[in-house]
Amino acid sequence: IETMTAYNNLISILDLEEAKYIKGLVLGRDDLTKSLGLNIKDVNSDVILDIAIKSARIAKDYNKEFVIGGKILPPALNFLKQVANVYLSKIETRRVVFGADIINKNFESAILSSILFEKTWLEMYGLKNKQNLNRIEHFKTVLEHYNFN
Repeated sequence: IETMTAYNNLISILDLEEAKYIKGLVLGRDDLTKSLGLNIKDVNSDVILDIAIKSARIAKDYNKEFVIGGKILPPALNFLKQVANVYLSKIETRRVVFGADIINKNFESAILSSILFEKTWLEMYGLKNKQNLNRIEHFKTVLEHYNFN
């Protein structure tokens, strides 16, 4: 679920006969925020939270997993806890997937470790294109901000 179009059509999609092959739903907060014309800093906003909670209820009602990704950083913890109070199966970064129970454990360390992993992976194996180089720099900034390296 990365656009309002997907969100607005979620029930219609899940009502299709073919939806029996869908294991779960993933809410991409980063792309959803952009599709709404919001600033990327709004990934934890009430607008995105409302969509996440309603999507979680739908996923639960349709017996589908519900996963959240997109700018999963330590400040997302309260957002994720609120969604988990409704229904949450997993949390994912681009390359690391956590069970939702991570929010009740050492969330910050786990998320920062996943960022360090992704930064290292991109440095070692990623294409050296502008997008990946920008991601590496972003990860370095995040890790420095939290004094995590």
